[in-house]
Amino acid sequence: MFKHVHVTLESLENERTAAEMLGWSTGAVFNELVERNVVREVNWQQLDEAVSRQLEAAHWALRQEYREGDQIRDALRTGKDATLQDVKARLLQPLLTHLNCLASGVPNSLSNWITAPRGGAPGNRNADSVRRVAKALTTLAAPVVGGIDVCRSPSVSVSSRELLAQKEIERDIEGPMIPQLLAGEGPFAGPKGYVPYLEALKKYRNAYEPANRQLKADWLNNKSTLFRLRDAAEKHLWGHLHGEWIPELMAEPHSASKFARRVHNALRIAPIANLLQNKPTRIIVGGLTAAAAWKALEFVPVEAGDVEEIIRVFMAGVGASAYAERIRKTGGVIDLGVFYQQSKKIPPP
Repeated sequence: MFKHVHVTLESLENERTAAEMLGWSTGAVFNELVERNVVREVNWQQLDEAVSRQLEAAHWALRQEYREGDQIRDALRTGKDATLQDVKARLLQPLLTHLNCLASGVPNSLSNWITAPRGGAPGNRNADSVRRVAKALTTLAAPVVGGIDVCRSPSVSVSSRELLAQKEIERDIEGPMIPQLLAGEGPFAGPKGYVPYLEALKKYRNAYEPANRQLKADWLNNKSTLFRLRDAAEKHLWGHLHGEWIPELMAEPHSASKFARRVHNALRIAPIANLLQNKPTRIIVGGLTAAAAWKALEFVPVEAGDVEEIIRVFMAGVGASAYAERIRKTGGVIDLGVFYQQSKKIPPP
């Protein structure tokens, strides 16, 4: 749903190296996303000097707060994912501000290997804003994502025996390496610290092959659906999403309910949203009878004004262009409706 996704160069090189050493398909997927300007590389060595200083200051403050990293190491050993998420968000904040973007909100993969104790991360205003945005974007994406599954869960076509074999490798081979790997310490220190980790997995690469084979096939078969959806988003969604809605959600605690109404109204008008982009006189002349216009415009969102009054103008054909302008000033509701309308026309994978 976003125009761009920023990924560190180290993470991308990790995926590319895994593709070379283990044959994992994720490296090829990320390479294509980079080529298509969906994913953008973030190189720590090429950041503006001011951003680098801010990152260093944030890092220093967190080291003092977390006893020179001892608490972070403990969180990695014991699976305190919420603590790590909070630290990551605070550490990355200068970079997020510089790039004018949000942290993904997706938890890291620590829980794949370590069972975390219950308990949330310390609350803060920025974290609350990010959670508000994440919830709103889930609402925004649900009508589309529910019908578009580019890469399915391995459980769809991988047998239970094959899944169990992979899980055993993750538990017995990967699991013991994870705390030091994520800390970047011991044999995993340095920008290429992931190489010893991948080397240790080379003898077990066959265990990953069934899931890898499904991922590769799904990507090749379904990626065109993703890119067609992004074409529709570029035309009708991203201008409002990045320019208006996300900043509003970040700044205003009560904006979530307004956003939910916007999505609700867009879904209601989606069947006729492309018609509402035109002047009402064009809709009537284009083939809709007055009765059909009355029925269709029952779905005009409340923010557009009095529905019955608008319909009377449609039927009378008087002052129609003025009311068309009122309909179009609905905070992107009609554009979002068109996006949903077009997403339904994209053949499912």
